[in-house]
Amino acid sequence: MKSNRGLMAIIALAVVDLALFLVSGVPRFKDATHGTDYVIGEIVWMAFLIGVLALIVTGVVVLVRRIRVARRAGVDR
Repeated sequence: MKSNRGLMAIIALAVVDLALFLVSGVPRFKDATHGTDYVIGEIVWMAFLIGVLALIVTGVVVLVRRIRVARRAGVDR
């Protein structure tokens, strides 16, 4: 049975990123200019951006690994 850990990681990252994006759009955090709401809004937005970067990197890693496995399987024949 093939391992789908990479695909599961991508799905998990996408779900977390979606949740962070939705929280960052809440007017209480989005429109804040100071105080706790501002700090929470900035932390959530930065976490979303880091999550998008992690999603891109994970996607590239999974794609490269699948290409390598496919090429190796073609060479073994």
